[in-house]
Amino acid sequence: MFDPVSQISQISQISQINQTNNSLSLDSFALIIFDALCQGDDLRLEKILSQISTSEQQILTCLIHCWRCDITQNTTFFNELLNLSREKELIFPYLIAADKTLEIEDLSTHNDLIFRAFRFIDKCGIQLDTKLLNLYEIIKIKGFIAGNNLIKAFSSLESINYQNDRFIEGYKHYLLGVSYKLRGPRNYLKARQSLEKAISIFELYQPNKYLLNLAKFQLALFNETSPTTLSEIANEFTKIGSARDANLAIAQYNYLTKFTKDGLIVHNSRFDCEYERVGNYYFISQAMQDCLKRLSVIASSKGGNILILGQEGTGKEVFARTIHHLSDRSHKPFLAINCSQLPNDLFEAEMFGYEKGAYTGAVNTKRGLLEECEGGVLFLDEIAELTKEAQSKLLTVLQSGTFRRMGTNREIIVDVRFIGATNREITKM
Repeated sequence: MFDPVSQISQISQISQINQTNNSLSLDSFALIIFDALCQGDDLRLEKILSQISTSEQQILTCLIHCWRCDITQNTTFFNELLNLSREKELIFPYLIAADKTLEIEDLSTHNDLIFRAFRFIDKCGIQLDTKLLNLYEIIKIKGFIAGNNLIKAFSSLESINYQNDRFIEGYKHYLLGVSYKLRGPRNYLKARQSLEKAISIFELYQPNKYLLNLAKFQLALFNETSPTTLSEIANEFTKIGSARDANLAIAQYNYLTKFTKDGLIVHNSRFDCEYERVGNYYFISQAMQDCLKRLSVIASSKGGNILILGQEGTGKEVFARTIHHLSDRSHKPFLAINCSQLPNDLFEAEMFGYEKGAYTGAVNTKRGLLEECEGGVLFLDEIAELTKEAQSKLLTVLQSGTFRRMGTNREIIVDVRFIGATNREITKM
């Protein structure tokens, strides 16, 4: 069983042996660091910082920030961790970075980082701690699950030999629960049993705040919990500094509280099934209800602009309006603009407005769409049709939150959330 107290004692012993050479590898402390991150234990992290070289202190500090930030909103620490990690042959920083890529569903980068970590593992051979090897396997399996490669995930989980290590055993049951859940309703009983087993391990035998609440949260997604429990889970994630998971728990809390009151979840003979309604839109099928849950997560996020991709007629504007309706901006304006119908020579005047006398015919000052949409959501449909000049002007607003009306140098601060949509393959463009 992983014992943080005895591990700290080992750190002290190693420190005495290496008093003249303060260059211990982060990989030497990998499991201690990981446990400290899971527990939100800053004191343990500070002790480890005092035992490693200056260059690795920089990596560990960045790693801590990366672990705690929500990289769907800020990738600064993630990118910095990658740059610092490339300078040293270390396994653990790559594993944490690989784990974080799953938050933004970047499987390509995840696989690349797993491969880099494997190269270093291959060099270390039998000298590597078994627990670190198991952690590598766990994060690799999380990639299989994220990519919906459940056959490979189950096969890899079965091959993990945790050798009475309750931490790895609990993590294995947690991932089994998630995998069974993705297989669909016929496997929900196995999913619940696996998650309950993980909870018992992380609560009774191998205390771990982060993984305990992850397992509780996955059970909550079966909608068999109260909003109060979700609020408690969100608070626990906040205490240990796990911003991304706290946001997801809060979003699920908002989802449950919004759709379990005022008759929004009802049975209607028109559809002969349960459906969920947002404004005038009805989400009937299981696939659309799953989409609605994702939209609720996005809507609950305080920041971040959104791009919706899809063919014509798939409901991109419906999704945009649903996000607005579920967000805390719902009492503010929602403006929908079709960019393909907005000529380039009118873009600046329509979007930013103009001062009286800015050009021939500007007999009065006019507020632009940005000002009209203050505090709300601006939906830019067919955004790929904007010219490069128009995109450049819009980019300034996206980056700084400020703009200037035509005919003036005075900057105006604006609070607008942008949702773009297109049916074009913009990555190829």
